[in-house]
Amino acid sequence: MIDEAQKQMDAILDRYLVLMHEYSSAYHVGRGYPSRAPGTEGYRASKQYDYDNGAMDDEADHVTGAAVAAIVDNMEDPHRTLLRVEARNLKTGVKVWTSARLPLCPVERSVIRQEARNMLWLKLRATELI
Repeated sequence: MIDEAQKQMDAILDRYLVLMHEYSSAYHVGRGYPSRAPGTEGYRASKQYDYDNGAMDDEADHVTGAAVAAIVDNMEDPHRTLLRVEARNLKTGVKVWTSARLPLCPVERSVIRQEARNMLWLKLRATELI
């Protein structure tokens, strides 16, 4: 039972870390250039059919990613660095990214990882994202 709960908690944290990485690494284009014409700057597309095309889900993921990024940004190093690196590894699907700010010893790194994930879980629960 505890293993299932731990697996579910890890899956939720992994999903939130991926959303955070997608939000943080998004490419932001300047207003009106080059992704749209300056004459259409003040206009927005109708959202009446957004539930059909998934735009509302994308917006919800964007807001969730922003909230998780704010929580992680307020953490102290090395926990913040570890969560950022782990988010990048989860998004790319490989574990090749590391940081010079993290300890080289795998045992120390795993202790910091567990502390960081526990801190993130508690802060997500405190902000009612979980």
